Amino acid sequence: MHILKHGLVFLLACGLALGLFARESQAQIVISAGPSVSVPLGEIADSGTGGVSVTTGWSLKGFVGYELPVPLVKATVLVTGGYTMLPTDPPDIGNADLNITQCLAGARLGLGGFIQPSLMLAVGYGWVSGEGSDYTLSHDGLSVLAGLGVEFTGVPLFDIGLHTDYNQLHYADGGGVDYQWVDIGLTLARRF
Repeated sequence: MHILKHGLVFLLACGLALGLFARESQAQIVISAGPSVSVPLGEIADSGTGGVSVTTGWSLKGFVGYELPVPLVKATVLVTGGYTMLPTDPPDIGNADLNITQCLAGARLGLGGFIQPSLMLAVGYGWVSGEGSDYTLSHDGLSVLAGLGVEFTGVPLFDIGLHTDYNQLHYADGGGVDYQWVDIGLTLARRF
């Protein structure tokens, strides 16, 4: 929980900095957040346990971005973060969830109009922790997110969106991609 608080403070500070430098006539600040279903891709590798089997969980992610005035496209420079929970399968004794926190920076490119498809890529840092009856995990390392989305802009005040994101988290002593999952979810976005 301590890491999540630091990540949220970081996102808020970046959002404030973006807001201070935005020019009303040229760009917009975008704030977007929403829940997702998180589907792990295979067993979670771990050098200490040989692997932990996890099942479908959930996540809550959001971003603060600066939408640049680029003709014909919506180009957004952003900071994003999120929390993902993946339960073990079968359920373990005690706290059997893998908790993943990410703080990333990246960009989103999309088309304008009533229906706005987009691509997003972000790179940053992630933390994984979990504890069960026969294992304890605590790792951190490079995190990558690549996503596709679509937003519907016809609703007053907010844009409603759907997205799917592929997530990876590498940790230093893992020797490769150690955590992989896909998020499928909804978003609400507001432009200022």
